[in-house]
Amino acid sequence: MSGGQLLGLALAELIESGLSLNVGTRSADRWPETCRAMGLRVHPDRRGFDVFLPVATSAATLANLRDNGLIAVTASHPPTHRTVQLKGVTRQILPESPADREFIAQYRRGLGVVLATVGIPPQVAGKVVHSPCWRVEIALHQVFEQTPGPDAGRPYGQERRG
Repeated sequence: MSGGQLLGLALAELIESGLSLNVGTRSADRWPETCRAMGLRVHPDRRGFDVFLPVATSAATLANLRDNGLIAVTASHPPTHRTVQLKGVTRQILPESPADREFIAQYRRGLGVVLATVGIPPQVAGKVVHSPCWRVEIALHQVFEQTPGPDAGRPYGQERRG
């Protein structure tokens, strides 16, 4: 099953660059759940991505993904508030691999650099629960602009309002 939307190269690079990542899911009775992700890796075809969820903090999120597969990932750049939301469906949930662990470590370093620009010491990112993680493979279906302003909520790539 392939995703429904292709990420542009610039957007793919942006969302892999150490942004703040939050995952939203819902239970069978539509109760919302959220957790912090520890990295997002876009697939080479840019029609899907892997998101890394810490085992210690993602039990309810994983239960929701196993139940209905629906996921929304919000990626935000704290210094500029540039924000996008990626929506998709879970393909599979796997334990992290050694290569994934290195990717997650790289993400944490990048997040530390980004947070330092807004006055948060880099060691704070180093203290965030991060390992072990689940690697959740997602088929991308929709991308939304969520940067605060008049275009927040519009599908990404649509012509700007006003």
